[in-house]
Amino acid sequence: MNAERLEDGSVRIFGPVWEDVFPEDKREGWVKFYGRMHAEYESPTYKQAADALRELNLA
Repeated sequence: MNAERLEDGSVRIFGPVWEDVFPEDKREGWVKFYGRMHAEYESPTYKQAADALRELNLA
């Protein structure tokens, strides 16, 4: 999974199967959501999504 900030300030999370775009102020909520989903379903894609959004904060 990859994450990027778009020119309008929104955040895009994307990978080979799905993508989503949301406002920057919702990013931390999505990090938590993907973290919970990974804990519950153990899907590596959810962890990758959470990690990509966390790393975006560092960029």
